[in-house]
Amino acid sequence: VEVSKATAICKLIESVISIPGMIERVGEKSRVRNFVCQIFIFAYLWGAGGNLLDASREKFETYVHDQFDEFPDAKLPPGANLWDLFPSTAARRLEPWVKIIPTFTYDSTTPFFEMLVPTIDTIRFGYIMKKLVETKYPVLFTGDTGVGKSVIAKEVLNSLFEMGSWIPITLNFSAQTSSLRTQEMLEAKLDKRKKTLLGAPIGKRVVLFVDDVNMPKLEKYGAQPPIELLRFWRIVR
Repeated sequence: VEVSKATAICKLIESVISIPGMIERVGEKSRVRNFVCQIFIFAYLWGAGGNLLDASREKFETYVHDQFDEFPDAKLPPGANLWDLFPSTAARRLEPWVKIIPTFTYDSTTPFFEMLVPTIDTIRFGYIMKKLVETKYPVLFTGDTGVGKSVIAKEVLNSLFEMGSWIPITLNFSAQTSSLRTQEMLEAKLDKRKKTLLGAPIGKRVVLFVDDVNMPKLEKYGAQPPIELLRFWRIVR
């Protein structure tokens, strides 16, 4: 568990620092130190505590505050809730999520179950997912039914598709989904480059979204072949 959390922190740092212009135009070395320290705090908070329940988040946020409040390079906003802050490219410091919440526009043609009303939660989970996907890291959303996991993921996929260089592929798992069917669905959406080589169209990148990934029924010894196939793909890629 400790190794996985350290890995998550490193991945978040990489995904944020790799944003074009995030560090290069900060200016003075002291401001670079301040901003890099704040990026680390952001990654530390979400990498080590992103899977905490609401009841534990306040305690962990207080713990992180206590660790860095006296650190001169941190310069955390006084009294701010760290869960409500993100590393801003424009300001070169931690800024409130509310500053980037877009205005909601009602579209009568959109089904209610596909409608996403922007909130701090949808913005911050979408931001983290998008940055990790852009740096080729997988993301797993967990939570109760109906809290908006799939809607947030699809919103991120739409924004990636609109960039022009991404091709989203969605797989909907059920109890009857088999590894063969999973392979067939994937191969049907990829281009054949050589006899046994499949991939995204030239100049494009594929992002795979699996909805209800836990649904395939267990085999006799507890294995879920569709998930094993995805794990194998992650290992050999």
